Amino acid sequence: MPLEVEVQDVQVAPQAVVATLCIEMPTLEPWNPYATLTIGNEEVPNAEVRLLNAKDPDVMQRKTRCYAFTFPVDQGRLQAQRATLRLEALWLELGNGYWDDEVVVQLHARAQKVAPGLKFEVVHERGEFGGGAYLKFHALPEGMTTEQAILLVQRLGMDEIPVAWETTLALK
Repeated sequence: MPLEVEVQDVQVAPQAVVATLCIEMPTLEPWNPYATLTIGNEEVPNAEVRLLNAKDPDVMQRKTRCYAFTFPVDQGRLQAQRATLRLEALWLELGNGYWDDEVVVQLHARAQKVAPGLKFEVVHERGEFGGGAYLKFHALPEGMTTEQAILLVQRLGMDEIPVAWETTLALK
């Protein structure tokens, strides 16, 4: 998917490269971007991504949002002086991360397409500090472990849009 992306800043620190990108999102929903930095033959995924001005209530009302991507890179590996920065994908959590009954129905439908026989429920618990939720499995497809089922359901809880944007950076 083509997106409008502007490189605002690139900082090289002793243990990381931090690139700030302003991205025009496809919708006003809370998309999560994922990027990589390729130096020579080594691809480094972003270890952290931070939405700038996240506490500003208006930031999510704008399609263009700025993010600081942190790539853990030791200075010794920066001898190439050039790197390729790629925005790889945008992720969106179903239900904005809250799995209500409607989202759980979507998760079950998605799960049956890729892992027939997987049966689970999302259990919500209230607690002193707000509570949380967990997955309770009632049936697993043959050969699937609980850990694999958890990872699968978590992946199914996200929509992903592949992105094709890249630029070359001079690292000094």
